[in-house]
Amino acid sequence: MKKERVPAIEYMRGISMLGVVGIHVGSQYLMNNPTPNLQLLALYEIVTRFSVPIFFFISAFG
Repeated sequence: MKKERVPAIEYMRGISMLGVVGIHVGSQYLMNNPTPNLQLLALYEIVTRFSVPIFFFISAFG
């Protein structure tokens, strides 16, 4: 018996993977830019931090 795949879960998993990549890109930007825009970087970090818990919960679901 095969489990039925839920497309919405797959889409959320993909979006959260992009968020994890965004976390790593943001840290590289902060390390390599001599004058980073801290407000923009803080907003970017807040937006991408949702992805780690979502990715873990969705992976546990499947």
